[in-house]
Amino acid sequence: MLRSACNIISKHCVLDSSQQRLLEKLELEVGLRTDERLVGLEAETQTKEQDPSVQASRPKGFSEFKVIKLIEAAYKIMEDEENCVKIYVEDEEDSEVVVVGDIHGQFHDLISLFEENAGFPSYHRYFVFSGNYIDRGSWGLEVLLVLLACKVMLPDRVYLLRGNHESKDWTLKYGFLAEVCTKFGKKDCKIVYEGFLDCFKALPLASIIANSVYTTHGGLFRSACSFNAQPSKGVKKRKLNTLPLGSMGTLEELAFVNRFLENVPEYGILTDVLWSNPSSDSRIKENTDGVCGGIFWGPDYTETFLRENHLKLIIRSHKGPDARAGQDVSRNILNGYSKDHDVVSGKLFTLFSAPSYPQVSDSLDVS
Repeated sequence: MLRSACNIISKHCVLDSSQQRLLEKLELEVGLRTDERLVGLEAETQTKEQDPSVQASRPKGFSEFKVIKLIEAAYKIMEDEENCVKIYVEDEEDSEVVVVGDIHGQFHDLISLFEENAGFPSYHRYFVFSGNYIDRGSWGLEVLLVLLACKVMLPDRVYLLRGNHESKDWTLKYGFLAEVCTKFGKKDCKIVYEGFLDCFKALPLASIIANSVYTTHGGLFRSACSFNAQPSKGVKKRKLNTLPLGSMGTLEELAFVNRFLENVPEYGILTDVLWSNPSSDSRIKENTDGVCGGIFWGPDYTETFLRENHLKLIIRSHKGPDARAGQDVSRNILNGYSKDHDVVSGKLFTLFSAPSYPQVSDSLDVS
């Protein structure tokens, strides 16, 4: 069954005339069932992560000009947002905040989230999306168009954070560039792709909801002074350096990070925010697996961060069920989430919001 995303969203949003016209340009049609998906990436543009049975075509009636206008509208809003967005919930008794984990191009899961689970963005329903909108799945373009439209329509109710896949290097490797080129063709794909890369740079890195909940994509981060003695590029790093708890970064340091970068650097607070993962071990350790940067941090690190910032909860994403296969039931994310830390000052959860993720079956989404 094919659905029009613009019609779905417009029924649940009160828009002014200019916003309505913008939304009407989003003539997206995507099958919600696997056997109804549109055209797949051609063999030469497929990545190993993408489902070869999935077919892809340009969203109906949607030109590169319309895409760029939408990107520009969203960029103008997000470039003025802080690295860590403070979300003040109005009418707390009648409002709710929905936090969403990785989507990874699973557009039908996003629409299912709106229609059947969380409801649609509205004055009383806030949304915080924690990144990784693209790659691996074959509808990253559709996911971005709908979320950017929501951001433009309801800028103080919808917040889009940056994930590690919202960078040039990873879009080249995991399929988003191939998807854009397949759907827009060689003539138009360059301007569309580069427009999205610019937009990714403006995505904030974290949020604090109602002065009590910290959300981000990867996790916590080291202090800027921790990077002064990092080895030069090409020098073999020591395995899992255990770092003193005093190396923990502060929200004040996060506020001054330059997030407007096309690619994530090898070291730094930006890298930690997008790539770090919680661990059951105490203290913090440097991730030296050679694939990415960031840290592994333990419950003591979570406790200190929550206590010093007067927070009660950390919600992050970054890892799906496949990344935790074989782990104990409390941390395997097959139910869409895991409680990774439970400390005196609060808790830390990992969310995953794409139950139809190509590498996983029978998983649930949570928001």
